[in-house]
Amino acid sequence: MPDIHGAPMKIPGHANSAQQYGFTLVEMLVALAVGVIVFAGIGQVFISTKRTSITQDESSLIQENSRYAAHLLASELRHAGYLGCGSPTNLEVISTGDFADNFTLAVSGYEAAGTAPGDEYTLGGGSSSWNPVLPNELSSKGIIAGSDVIVIRRAKKAGLEFFEQNENGFVITGPKEKTSKGCSETQDSYFGLCPNDMAIISDCINARSFKIDTLYENGDGDLQIYHNANWGGPADLDIKNHFNKKYSRLFTGYTVSFFIRKNSNNIPSLYRLISDRSPAAEELVEGVENMQILYGIDSDGDGTVNQYLPASNALDFSQVISVRIALLLRSARSLPNRTKPETAPVMELLSARITPANDTILRRVFDTTVQLRDQGS
Repeated sequence: MPDIHGAPMKIPGHANSAQQYGFTLVEMLVALAVGVIVFAGIGQVFISTKRTSITQDESSLIQENSRYAAHLLASELRHAGYLGCGSPTNLEVISTGDFADNFTLAVSGYEAAGTAPGDEYTLGGGSSSWNPVLPNELSSKGIIAGSDVIVIRRAKKAGLEFFEQNENGFVITGPKEKTSKGCSETQDSYFGLCPNDMAIISDCINARSFKIDTLYENGDGDLQIYHNANWGGPADLDIKNHFNKKYSRLFTGYTVSFFIRKNSNNIPSLYRLISDRSPAAEELVEGVENMQILYGIDSDGDGTVNQYLPASNALDFSQVISVRIALLLRSARSLPNRTKPETAPVMELLSARITPANDTILRRVFDTTVQLRDQGS
């Protein structure tokens, strides 16, 4: 409505519809700056959370791997020396003394040069030698220098009853677990046994290990297992090797070695070698960087440990009644929130001072002591 002068009349409370207001340049710059700060903070929190998560994941994995490695080693050690008898009494054992056929010893080991108690050793350096000297079966397996090796021997699988024996072998009766071509294209396996496998016969008075020469099912449906030519030679303690038929059982001979070597990802790992038909070592636990071992010796026969010694001390391994094992485990990758120290920290493994690489990899030491089964009671 026009006023008396003809100009449009302004109505209080109503803005002129022709006037438009927006953000000024200063306001936009302030908002942009605030947004950058907020998103930068969110990004920093995300990165920090991610790094913390990686550290926690690697730490948890080390804990899990340490428990699994300790379980594997302890389980094997608790069965070490079993030769078919729950409570052997002065069991007379005959073995050739070869690496895979030395069942007179429940455990034996090899001490890495420079890692005995009190020694200082830098991983990746030093001599790649062991005392005693590694046998041919292990020297070609790529074992990492500075890490000990342990070998465990025992009888394995349920004992097979046999019907009769002679100077050449044994006859097994009853149901047979047969696998067609289980050994080769022309050879069936029985109870998982094949020619050239180690076997142990025991009646809890005598025990003898031998390599299977042949095995087959005869016309009467009985399984015949024959030993190799080493049995019954001029130096044999018992040419016919008479066993008590009623109490005798036949087992698989089992020799297993544990050591550290690098896997296909170039990460040190715990491996085992089972000395049967397969010469290949099997990876068990990734990220095990070093293993140190001490053997508890009962030198006076009272059933208690007199001292713990490394394998390099010319041990009588028949006196070993317990084993201490220390493992140095590491993360599979460098941790983004760890600062590289000026000098690498020294890790103590059973009094051996091990210095790893100076990096941002997470490392932890774990140790365990395992009592062996009573070998003579």
